[in-house]
Amino acid sequence: MVAEGLGVTVLPDFSVIGDPLELRGAITWRPLADDQTRVQLVIQRPRSASPPRAVRDLHRIFVERARAIGPSLTPPSALQVNKAP
Repeated sequence: MVAEGLGVTVLPDFSVIGDPLELRGAITWRPLADDQTRVQLVIQRPRSASPPRAVRDLHRIFVERARAIGPSLTPPSALQVNKAP
């Protein structure tokens, strides 16, 4: 609805920045004033064999984006990778 000009939403910037709709100008983003949002990234995957390349690439993209966000993230010491049984 937002891309059609019929609505407004509040989303984290990382879900909008670089999106094809944002790149072509159909949607846009604006920072929130005095934003104190904390982000915690949790990735869960099975312990089975090596994950497919797409999964590894997605993990790499999440980690790179998390590092780029920097101080707004939960401190790295509080982050952990959990694997499903």
